[in-house]
Amino acid sequence: MEYEGETFHLTEYQINKTIKAFKYLDKKKRGLLKFELLGKLLRCSGYNVSLQEIDKIKMILKDNKIKASNIETNEKKEDEIVINEDKEMIDNNMTNSQMKGTNENDESSNISKLLNNLKNYDNFMELEKQREELKRKEEEDKNLFSIKEFFRIIQIPNITNEIKPAGVLNAFEIFDEKGDGKISIKKLRFILQYLGEPLSNSEFDEFFEWLKTVSMG
Repeated sequence: MEYEGETFHLTEYQINKTIKAFKYLDKKKRGLLKFELLGKLLRCSGYNVSLQEIDKIKMILKDNKIKASNIETNEKKEDEIVINEDKEMIDNNMTNSQMKGTNENDESSNISKLLNNLKNYDNFMELEKQREELKRKEEEDKNLFSIKEFFRIIQIPNITNEIKPAGVLNAFEIFDEKGDGKISIKKLRFILQYLGEPLSNSEFDEFFEWLKTVSMG
């Protein structure tokens, strides 16, 4: 299925389920999640994962980010070379123009040179500020991942096991003693722990809150 211009080997159901879970966990609405939330995202998206599998997926995500960052860095270096060449050409033209102007009017040339120097300094400071901001953002992004980065990994065959609806239903039916399609929160907690890596109390509470928003939406 296609999502935001990129095709993934995932079903519409898998993608929509993950989108809901991702949006719920993304409290700051930045379109990015911290790596520490990867396990919660996987479980909320219906994947039966162990801690070892979570670490494996996390490692692949980080490796992919490093590769993408290296490619981007090389492209920036190529752009900077072109910019520097253009700047050098402009500087040479300005120098030649200033040398001609000096013979005609030294005072006017000095003022013009001073203004150009001030302008260049302002531009330099602005560029430095942008570079610092970019560097800070790159460091921050190293510990974050997007939903598309997640899809690229989770589509890999046998990367993890998705909880099959039949397995969930069978476990649910066992505890649905009245047969009315309802079970207690305590029993739901036991089912989730039985199907996958045990959830902590806080993880279950957060999952249950997400479950309520999905059922209401």
